[in-house]
Amino acid sequence: MATATWSWSDIRSGLADALETVTDLRVHRELVDKPTPPCVLIGPRKIEYYATMGPGLSFIEFTLVLLAGAAGDRVPQDRLDRYLDPSGEYSLSAALRADTTLGGRVDDVILDRLDEGSYGRVAWAGTDWWGATFSGRVNAAS
Repeated sequence: MATATWSWSDIRSGLADALETVTDLRVHRELVDKPTPPCVLIGPRKIEYYATMGPGLSFIEFTLVLLAGAAGDRVPQDRLDRYLDPSGEYSLSAALRADTTLGGRVDDVILDRLDEGSYGRVAWAGTDWWGATFSGRVNAAS
């Protein structure tokens, strides 16, 4: 179990640290209006503060928005595909499995899924990109 209570800022930082090990991927630690692909952006999706009917454990769901390049260009779609793999130097999933405590910040992290219907054109800050959205979750002491 993690020794301290969590903060979203610490979890986001831990996710970013893990994802920075992925080859050829820029990790934006903040949500930005002008991302630089290939990149990933990290945001909270849902937080259950008292997952155990009181203080003790929280469930934090997060979203990864992966942008491979400008929509309409075939090369970024090919680039996008490699980040979907379950293993290897480009794998988002493998990067998070390499340290499931995010440096001791949480009890467990898992990248659950590529969100249904999210692969392809992704709108971000008024621009269309080749991209995909992933969902994951963290269990952390509260």
